Amino acid sequence: MWGITYFGVSEFGANFWGSSSAPPVTDPDYFGLNYFGLNEFGSYWQSTGATPTAQYFEQALQAKLNAITALTDIVGDSIYTQALPQTHDCGRDGSAVSYSIPTKPRGHVLTGSDGTATATVQLDAWSYEYGTSKQILESIRNSIDGPPGVWGDGSCTIVWVVQQDDIDASESPKSGTDQWLYHLITEYRVMYRVTKPTLS
Repeated sequence: MWGITYFGVSEFGANFWGSSSAPPVTDPDYFGLNYFGLNEFGSYWQSTGATPTAQYFEQALQAKLNAITALTDIVGDSIYTQALPQTHDCGRDGSAVSYSIPTKPRGHVLTGSDGTATATVQLDAWSYEYGTSKQILESIRNSIDGPPGVWGDGSCTIVWVVQQDDIDASESPKSGTDQWLYHLITEYRVMYRVTKPTLS
């Protein structure tokens, strides 16, 4: 058993036990730490080392979407940032999803940063079939609307996820066709942990 000397919560929200006798891990550069691993309680521990380098929220979100099998079964790798590319044809290339993060204000208390930010995440489903667009958004809801778990490599800690709105922005057929583009939108608020300013 390792010699537990302290317990705490890192700035990224991960629990860790400190141990004076914990051995170095095989990869000492993981998360930029000299020592980082799991103790016998399944909690993170860390010893002295460089400041961890966390994923940006945008990277964690992209990784989370890529990891949703029910989503990728529908859209494949057609997961885009900001908007649907003009070069993507739903008839030729299949359905798609895009996402954007219009706002992500940092949280504050009287003494300054509280170490959190809350992002507004807009997810847009694009398909020539209404039911498919609904399935795209439902596959995402089933994976993120609840206890957040791990997104990406886990270094960007997600605190909570709340679904806010659903919008139907379907586009009517272009001249000479009867084909609708079913553009459905859902919006979430996601709180996550961020580093506090050093003020140095």
